[in-house]
Amino acid sequence: MEKDILTPLENKERFIVTQANNLVEANYSPDLTARAHKIARLILSLISPDDKDIRKYTISLKGVRQYLGMNANTRWGAFYDRLKETAERLNSNPIEIKEPNGEYLVAYFLSGYRIDKKRGTITFEISSLLKPYLLELKKNYTSYLLAYIPKLRSSYSLRLYELLYQFKKIGKRSFELEDLQRKVGSSYSAYADCKRYVILQAQKDLKKYTNITFTFTEKKTGRKVTGIDFIILGNKPKQDNPHQLSFLEDAIEVEEENPAFTESIVKTLNELGISEQNIAKYLALGFDIIEGDKKKKQEVIKRCQTLGNYYLEKLELTKQSNTNGNAAGFFIKALKEDWVNNKTLAKAKSVAVAKRRSTAKKEIEKFSKKIDQLSKKKKTIISPIVESLIKDDSILQAAYNKTIEEMSTFIKNHIATVLHLPIREQYEQSVHISSGVGVYLFEHYPDHFSEVSAIDTKINEIQKDIQEIRRTYPSIR
Repeated sequence: MEKDILTPLENKERFIVTQANNLVEANYSPDLTARAHKIARLILSLISPDDKDIRKYTISLKGVRQYLGMNANTRWGAFYDRLKETAERLNSNPIEIKEPNGEYLVAYFLSGYRIDKKRGTITFEISSLLKPYLLELKKNYTSYLLAYIPKLRSSYSLRLYELLYQFKKIGKRSFELEDLQRKVGSSYSAYADCKRYVILQAQKDLKKYTNITFTFTEKKTGRKVTGIDFIILGNKPKQDNPHQLSFLEDAIEVEEENPAFTESIVKTLNELGISEQNIAKYLALGFDIIEGDKKKKQEVIKRCQTLGNYYLEKLELTKQSNTNGNAAGFFIKALKEDWVNNKTLAKAKSVAVAKRRSTAKKEIEKFSKKIDQLSKKKKTIISPIVESLIKDDSILQAAYNKTIEEMSTFIKNHIATVLHLPIREQYEQSVHISSGVGVYLFEHYPDHFSEVSAIDTKINEIQKDIQEIRRTYPSIR
């Protein structure tokens, strides 16, 4: 299968990078440059969830140059050399994926590529070994907008973005240092260098260009740093730093779920007099900050759902209460002992219900949009199949005869003005006849319409999901 992105603006429904979490968690070679990672994500963003294969994707050289932020006046020879070098890196540096059974799959992102100077395109062939990690994913996957990728300065920033974005709803993620080094493809053996060129650079890049940022604390064994705890925060990138590609900014509007924490929570905790170091320490504990047995923590999780909501609940309680000038102490005690009052519980319940209803409404909107996309795709598939079948006059005749036979007298009277014409002209001029012929062909030549049937099955499944949501939330229209 070959996908063509000669005119990027015609592909607005795409540019979302979706990977199985096993692939997100893969170990990468230090020899894969930022440019190579960016090209790989551009290719992945072209994969449609409905694709049956992932083998070939054709991209305009002009679009690639723009995506990589290269000057339009860059000499062709220099651009060609860089592109060739990038493709070769993707073709020769392995990705190591840990599979559920504990075994490792070692694969190369590309199995080959072809540059067509005359057409101004490059065609990439993705390794077939990666197919299970990219297609027909039902669960355990991560999706993000490609728009956040082009301006990231290093491969480390890109990989940390993926690894942390995967845990944005949880709000924290911990790594052993050696594991983190393998996953981001770091070549720095000394922690001081890793901190400077990998972690701090990524922190700066993500804050400036993406929808998440982070703080972190170091875990030590003795005096040696052996692990990192990341706290993942929501972020709005600066508007004066546009992406290279306008079509990435405008390509698709996605209602993303908010990360567990926002910078406003951290700012409010700072204003209470809690240091950033202590904030990171408390957040890293997660719900384990609550003193008591496992049952108590489970009750809190059921009530608040996310750690961010739990912190907001305690901030609201602190705001309502007389803290005797020690708001920070009151807040921390409230966190540890799960202090509540009727007013905060009522507000928490109201917020939770409203949030669930809002999420359900967004789900219906997302499902409805998916049905529209599938319906449009179905139409584009059906037309060439029908036209191919009715080239055979005997097939058209049989379909026509059956259509006229089952047609009501009222409809026959309605189309009487075309019935004297040759059958093929009747088919072309009457929607009643053409639709009837289409139904006949679908019933009598099902093998030709297998892809259409698969789309109908998906549409029916999505409609059932919508009905289930509406049964749960009847007030949503």
